[in-house]
Amino acid sequence: MIRSYRKILLSVFLIVLLCLCGGIGIWHGNQQEKENVRFTLHLMHTNDLHAHLIPFNSDNRTCDYEQPACLGGFARLKTLVNQYRQHYPDMILLDAGDRFSGTVFYSLQKGENIIRLFNEMKYDAVTLGNHEFDDGLSEIEKMMTLIKSPVIVSNVIFPQDSPLAQTIMKSVIIRRGEQKIGVIGLLTDEMKTQSAFAKEIRLRPLLSSVQAETARLKNKGVSVIIVLSHIGFEADKSLANLSQDIDIIVGGHTHTLLSNNPVFPNVQGRYPTVVQNKSGQPVLIVSAGYGGEYAGQLTVEFNQNGEILSYKGDTQQINTTVPPDNVMKNEIEAVEQSLQNQLDEVVTVSPRSVLLTKNTAFCSEECQIGEVLTDTLLQAVPSAKMAFLNAGGIRAGLPKGTIRYGQLVQSYPFDSSAVIVNLTGKEIVSYLEIGLRDYIPDQRTNAFLQTAGLSYTFNPLTKKVTTVLHNGEPLHLNESYPVVMASFLARGGDGYPEQPKAQEIHSSLRQLLKQQMQRADYKFSPFENRITVH
Repeated sequence: MIRSYRKILLSVFLIVLLCLCGGIGIWHGNQQEKENVRFTLHLMHTNDLHAHLIPFNSDNRTCDYEQPACLGGFARLKTLVNQYRQHYPDMILLDAGDRFSGTVFYSLQKGENIIRLFNEMKYDAVTLGNHEFDDGLSEIEKMMTLIKSPVIVSNVIFPQDSPLAQTIMKSVIIRRGEQKIGVIGLLTDEMKTQSAFAKEIRLRPLLSSVQAETARLKNKGVSVIIVLSHIGFEADKSLANLSQDIDIIVGGHTHTLLSNNPVFPNVQGRYPTVVQNKSGQPVLIVSAGYGGEYAGQLTVEFNQNGEILSYKGDTQQINTTVPPDNVMKNEIEAVEQSLQNQLDEVVTVSPRSVLLTKNTAFCSEECQIGEVLTDTLLQAVPSAKMAFLNAGGIRAGLPKGTIRYGQLVQSYPFDSSAVIVNLTGKEIVSYLEIGLRDYIPDQRTNAFLQTAGLSYTFNPLTKKVTTVLHNGEPLHLNESYPVVMASFLARGGDGYPEQPKAQEIHSSLRQLLKQQMQRADYKFSPFENRITVH
C-alpha cells in the first residue's frame, strides 16, 4: 500500500515538474466535447526577431552557441521549426513583424541576407513591423522582391505610386484540409509618432480594419480568424475585448513574453492570455518575447461551428538544448565572414564592462551605455552643450577590454546622422517629458532620453520632470542651448517635434562615435547615474 502510494506521489511530482519546465502543455477547455472536435490547429509563431541571426546573451551581445546563457539564433530557430513541422506537418508558422534593425547584419547590409535566411523557415504569413520602415518604403519594396511568404497588413494605405499598394495584402487564407484559416495583418497606429518615415503612409483605425477584413473572410467560408498583430500587448487585449469573431491574436511590437514557465525572466502574462470578446467568447493572445530567444507553440481544438473547445501551449526558450541547423549555421557564418574586416576594426579599450542597464534587459534610467554613448557624442561635437539619444536606439552594452566596431554596431545599430538643434530650456524640458509619456518602470520605453551635459530627476507617476541641471547648474528656461542628437529624433521619430532647421554634423552618428573613441585621448567617464526617479 505504501509502495503504491509512493508511486502515485512520484507520478504527480513528475507531471508537475514537466509543466513547470515547459515540457508539456495543459489542455484548457471542455474535454467532454472531444467528440465534437472538427479541426485541430497547430500554430508556431515568432515576433520581433530584429535581425538576430546569431545567438545573444542577456546584455544583447552576440556569443557562442555552446555558452549556457547564449540564446536564440536563426540556426537554432530553424531546428525548432523543422522539429515542430515534422511532428505536425499541417502546422502554421507566422511572424508578427520587426525582422529588420537590431544587429550588425541589418546595419551593415540591410535586409537582403536576413530575408534570404528568413525564407528558409517557410513562414505561412508575416506582417510588417515599425522597424521595417527604418529605411523608408524603398527597403520594404526591395524586401517584397525577395520574401517568399505572404506579407499582410490591413490598416496601412500605401501611396498609389508605390508597388507596395499592390503587393502587400490585407489578409491571407491558409488552407489545411477542408479548413480555411484567415490571417489578418495589423501594424501599430502609433507609426506616425514612432517612425520618421511614416509620413509616406496613411493608417486606418485598427478595429474597423479588422472588422471589415473579418467580414470579407467569413463570406469566403473562413472558419478561423487569426490576427497577426504588431500593435503591442495592451492594444491586443483591447482589440480582443472589442472584437466579435477573432479567435487568436499573434502579437508583437512590445517584446512581450507570455509563458506558463515560472523560471523564465520578464514574463508578463500567461500563455495564452485569454480575453473575452463582445459575445463572451475567448480570444487567445500569444507573444514570444524578443530577438528569437523564444518561439511560441499553440494547439487549439475547434468545433463544427468554428468555436474554441480547448487549447494548450507555451513559449519554448531557444537555448543550448536546441542544436543549430548546420546548413543555416554555415550560411550565417558565410555572411559574418563577408563582414569580418569591418567588424574586427579596433575602436577602443574599456577598463570595465558597460552594461545596457541595471538589469541588462533594456536601456532606461540607470543606463550605463546610454551615458557612454551620449558622452562620446558630446565630446565629438564641441559646439554642442548637450547630447540626446533615445533609449530605443541603444540595444547592447560593451565588454571590458578591446572593443571592436562590430560591438559598437550592436550597441547602436540604427542608421542616423548626427544633427545639432537649438532648443530653449523650456523646449528641453518638453523633450524630456515626451520621453516619459509611455514610461513604465522596468519596461522598455523607446522614447526615453539618455543625456550628456544634462541630468534630470522625474516623477514616475506624473511622468513630469522635477529637476533639470546643466553642468550642475539649474537649466535656464528662456536660454537657447545647442543640442546634438540623432536625426531620427529631429525628423519626428518617437513622437518628438520635427526640426526643419536641424544642422547635420555628420552623415553617420555611429561613425562619429567610432572616430571619437579611436582618439588617443579618449577616456570612459565614470558612471554618474545622471537620470534619477524621484
